[in-house]
Amino acid sequence: MDRAASRVGCGRGRRCWRPRRGGGSAGRGGAGKPVSSPLVTVIVRSLGRPQLSRALASVAAQSYPALEVVCVNARGPDHPALAPATGRVPVRQVGGEGPLGRSRAANLGLAAAAGEFLAFLDDDDWFLEHHVATLMEALEAHPGVRAAYADAEGVAEDGTVVHTFAQPFCHARLLVGNFIPIDAALFARSLLAEGCAFDESLEVYEDWDFWLQLAERTPFVRVPRVGTRCATDGGSGVGLNADPERQRVARQRIYEKWRHHWSGERIDALVRYLEEEVRARDRLFLAAVATAERATEELRRAGAEAANARAALEGVLASRSWRWTAPLRRLKGAVAALGSPRTQREPS
Repeated sequence: MDRAASRVGCGRGRRCWRPRRGGGSAGRGGAGKPVSSPLVTVIVRSLGRPQLSRALASVAAQSYPALEVVCVNARGPDHPALAPATGRVPVRQVGGEGPLGRSRAANLGLAAAAGEFLAFLDDDDWFLEHHVATLMEALEAHPGVRAAYADAEGVAEDGTVVHTFAQPFCHARLLVGNFIPIDAALFARSLLAEGCAFDESLEVYEDWDFWLQLAERTPFVRVPRVGTRCATDGGSGVGLNADPERQRVARQRIYEKWRHHWSGERIDALVRYLEEEVRARDRLFLAAVATAERATEELRRAGAEAANARAALEGVLASRSWRWTAPLRRLKGAVAALGSPRTQREPS
């Protein structure tokens, strides 16, 4: 991949993102002229969790220079008050009249955002400092692509990484299930003008539905580098520890909504993807069976060799010559003991 941005030092060993000079695409100035970085809005849907300060600090630590935070108060009037900035990044708080569902909070944040590019961050998750910069670089390097995502780590309460989200983009796979955590992606605001919005009838898998909308309008580019860490179950009901029955019902709602939008070509792509998944699993299964069979055969051979060696030893020990030579072996041992320095005395 061509690097679409140069990086410059910005003190204390950190590296900042700076767009290329010149170029003719949107957001760039004339040839040879430096341009300002496009504004990225990070939308934080907040229930006022204690981890909110960590989430905001991770935005302040980003190497990308042009950021704002829109914090959506999804809790209500008792949400903690926020400072007008986190580090150098301005913070605006919206909502607060009462509790908000996840989809409603997301749409409120999208409506309040001023950025040309948008990202989400739940208040119990956090970005790594390169996250926004690497996603912006990926979009710069792929003209015409308006959505990018990074790998992500699912983290337990004790900080242990329990899962890594690192799937290459495949539209057919996205029809089967979501593999892009909400915090992992960054997308162009222009997609909102084309009708993309969170479905407020959905309170589970609302992010999956939103990615399906985006995927109808733009490809996604993946950055194969961990850019965010997310709680394994932050209350959405679809975390790694979520109730399987609730997940099943939520999936059915997504399929019911989207089946009317899928053409025969799209369904064929989905079927081919599932067929390839079955073939891939079959290959893995057969490889595992072959490995197990080889290991079993090696154990059988080793057991046979051990049995043969044991039988040979027993034959030697039971032989007449072994019994007859026993006195000689004892005599040899005694002579050797007499010649040992430990058995010799100093002359008196």
